[in-house]
Amino acid sequence: MRSFFLLSSLLIINLIAHAQDSKYAVCENCWIADSLGNHRAVVQVEVDSKVARAIIPWRRQDQNPKDKSIVVTNAEGKRIQNILRGSVDREKGEVYFEPQSGKGIYYIYYLPYRLKGTRYYPLAVYQTIIETADAEWKKDTKSSIVPEAKFLEFQSIDEFNSFYPMEVIATGDEMSRLKSVNSGKPFLVFPEDRLHPIKMKRDLPKRWINTGPHDVFSANVMKGENFSFQLGLYAMNSGLKNVTISFSDLYQTVGSKIASSDFSCLNTGGTNWDGKKIEKVINVEEGEIQPLWCLVNIPKSLKSGVYEGIALINADGVPSKKMKIVF
Repeated sequence: MRSFFLLSSLLIINLIAHAQDSKYAVCENCWIADSLGNHRAVVQVEVDSKVARAIIPWRRQDQNPKDKSIVVTNAEGKRIQNILRGSVDREKGEVYFEPQSGKGIYYIYYLPYRLKGTRYYPLAVYQTIIETADAEWKKDTKSSIVPEAKFLEFQSIDEFNSFYPMEVIATGDEMSRLKSVNSGKPFLVFPEDRLHPIKMKRDLPKRWINTGPHDVFSANVMKGENFSFQLGLYAMNSGLKNVTISFSDLYQTVGSKIASSDFSCLNTGGTNWDGKKIEKVINVEEGEIQPLWCLVNIPKSLKSGVYEGIALINADGVPSKKMKIVF
């Protein structure tokens, strides 16, 4: 195993970001998704009161969270009617609710949906807001002494539906700091292993705020393996035209190598079903993310050791970007 340490001016920011990470968990079969959705926040009410206020740092990728319903239940699953939404945006949501069961755990379901359509082609329709709060109770939410419900963690109904970590968005403040530290660069590169597929097109995941952009991708590979990894391009200040990627040979100190011809990129080209070569044109709009899925056939006869080489990313009118590859 080869480890490396990259020191940059993002170090302090990254340490702060790690310290502020929310907890994400899976709670399989803990609730019925077709009515409550696949995601919930767990909060704890610590004092008896008619109203509790929760701030949920949900970091959502959907564009219109203020238009979607919110459901609150107690620990036994009883639905609470007296709820009121405060300030809601993509980064966080403010929820007032009546803790009818007193002190304890409450669940806030923030993407409830209903399945419609046929059995073979179901369609998830997110529920719209329905006001259920009593008018007199709503007056109590205006009090200056509404106690805070403590946010504990996020839960998804299974691992497949979890947003963590690649669909948890960076905040506006985090993006501003990232751009400030990297001002003047046409694009940034965020290497990712194959276990963390890049899913979002216009939002950077908070994971990338924690790790920062890198000039190195390092991984352990096995002889005879068809290994895949990603290089995530983020177009910073302008669009990128005609993005290409090329690879050098990866050499070991004793002379053994992984040849450049063993590398390929699914996004820039490949081989068609009829055996003909495919070439693809990649253009990336400003503020967009483009994953480059890279493949390498590791020779079965390769000598054990550390292999190093370069991936070169090019686009029209901007300086080339060198990425060190270490296997």
